[in-house]
Amino acid sequence: MNVVVLGNGAIGSLWTYHLKRFSTANVSIKTRSALCIGTATDTANGTYARKNSLSFTCFHGLSLQIEYTLADQQNLQNADLIISCLKSTETASALNSLSNLLSNNVDIVLCHNGLGVYEALSDELKLNNRIYAMLTTHGCFRASKHHVIHTGLGHCDVGLLTSPVDKENNKENQQPAWLELLNHSLPSVYWSDDIKAKQWLKLAINCVINPITAIHKINNGKVTENVFRQQIEAVAEEVSIAAHTQGIQLVPQDIVSTSLEVAKKTSKNTSSMLSDVLANRETEITNINGYICELAKQYGFSAKANQSLFEQVKSLSV
Repeated sequence: MNVVVLGNGAIGSLWTYHLKRFSTANVSIKTRSALCIGTATDTANGTYARKNSLSFTCFHGLSLQIEYTLADQQNLQNADLIISCLKSTETASALNSLSNLLSNNVDIVLCHNGLGVYEALSDELKLNNRIYAMLTTHGCFRASKHHVIHTGLGHCDVGLLTSPVDKENNKENQQPAWLELLNHSLPSVYWSDDIKAKQWLKLAINCVINPITAIHKINNGKVTENVFRQQIEAVAEEVSIAAHTQGIQLVPQDIVSTSLEVAKKTSKNTSSMLSDVLANRETEITNINGYICELAKQYGFSAKANQSLFEQVKSLSV
């Protein structure tokens, strides 16, 4: 199987490493810059990265270096599976720009925070290709341009977002053959028949944890402190209303309790949004709290709490 990973950030590197090491797939990676990474020494972390290589520290502490292939036009044309691990702000434009190179047989997996990406994909991609969503609870940190650390074991949920009409063969809801490949490479990967509901629950949690940690520059555990409780409840109420407009039922108190539970379990973790702010990178706030604000405008409800968080994070990011 020919697999192309889009994006060499933390999650993209996580999948590149595990597919290269634990599968027989032909794996290539399309970096954000689509340029060859040059030789560099990372003395701060004690690692050395060569051309087209990745230093990866496993969850149990073992550090290894793998060589990878940069995806070219032929890799894209021959791809059976594309795993997009780009930021939500980059995903649609990247895939749309590559659509003329992709066959109708390639499956596309979207792995990003927030919502609104699928809607921004071209009609051509949505009509011709099976599009899947992947949600992950793995913790992963990009210590430097060439060094990624797997900080927390988790799992992945995968589900179908859209499929070319194939009623004659009734293939729309079948689990894809590559699911076993992914599960073998980085267990556990679960199939979900209701991935949109899971997307919304993750969005709700991100709407709470990500902006608060980014604004106050705190680890996840600090979000459980009482000083944030009123703000969290207001955010949860607005997210619940937004979800209802999309046919998804989320109870505000469930959003609060689940978000606080996740924050407690990942108390020492640095959220992806805080990592972006500290590194002076663009955040995914537009597709998280900003997505709630857009639905509020569209459907005519108030989203003051999410709007406030959105504006504060925007003022921090590039």
